[in-house]
Amino acid sequence: MGRSRSAGLPGGGAPVPDAERVAAIRFTILDDPDANATFAQAPHDALTAIHQQQDDDAVAGTLAECQAVLTRLKADVEALDVAALEPRKGLAGLFDSRARRLKAFRVAYGSAASAATRMADDIHRHASRIADRSEALNILWDEARDAIVELDAHIAAARAWLDDRADPGLPAPEASEPGPLAEPAPDPAAPHRLAIRVEDLTALRPPAIARLADLRAAQNAVHGVPAVLTALHDQVEAWRADGADVLGLSGRKPRKVRPAADRLVAARDSLALRISAALAEIGTAMERRAEIKARSLKPGPKAEDGTASQA
Repeated sequence: MGRSRSAGLPGGGAPVPDAERVAAIRFTILDDPDANATFAQAPHDALTAIHQQQDDDAVAGTLAECQAVLTRLKADVEALDVAALEPRKGLAGLFDSRARRLKAFRVAYGSAASAATRMADDIHRHASRIADRSEALNILWDEARDAIVELDAHIAAARAWLDDRADPGLPAPEASEPGPLAEPAPDPAAPHRLAIRVEDLTALRPPAIARLADLRAAQNAVHGVPAVLTALHDQVEAWRADGADVLGLSGRKPRKVRPAADRLVAARDSLALRISAALAEIGTAMERRAEIKARSLKPGPKAEDGTASQA
């Protein structure tokens, strides 16, 4: 492709095109109106395709779904009130017992734990989707940069060709005798068709550079989310195993136990805290992505078809 990754993004956001690549393109240019009208069509079409993939945003829906699952999970975990293990006082306690309350709490815990495992599996799948999309955005970023570099190389080659054509030191092309059906000679004062094309291509560059920045920002916005969600999946399973042990459910048959309420509370509160942290991470990611979207929707440089650039 003729670019240096170590060159970074100087002067307008893309590496300087390789001189050999510019020269190679320069010597393929023909003084032909049809060819000039579609000059640099490959990088033009590549950027269009990349922008369409960028606009196909699957992460927003995944983040919203994950947020909803985490909210339900947190509510279910916090609903397990260990105070329900204690028999009532006074006359009401005559028809109450620890054994009966333990049995009821085990049922409530088993239902909540099973639901938590299903939701944790959903969260893990969401984490994988977000990670996959983040990697896809990284690939899109590389492809967009390559397309911009190729576009720049074509623009530079076309300008060099136009400069050579305008050089008065070069011999003018021989004029042929006009035939009866010959087309009228072009107006020498009119801009060359390739010059018009170069202007159109140059107008594509600012929105493409803006999209390049938006791609990286969108990727960075969700960078930490997959790891947080994956860790939470393991924490849910740890909470489930710990609760089962405290309630005497870790073996094949329930054991007679007097559950340690403080241990159940500590495990519940620890998981609820981690769920809150995951919700905060997702909330921050959604806010950042909303900012990127809002910025991209602001009126900006017009593309070749007259539409404003959007990320």
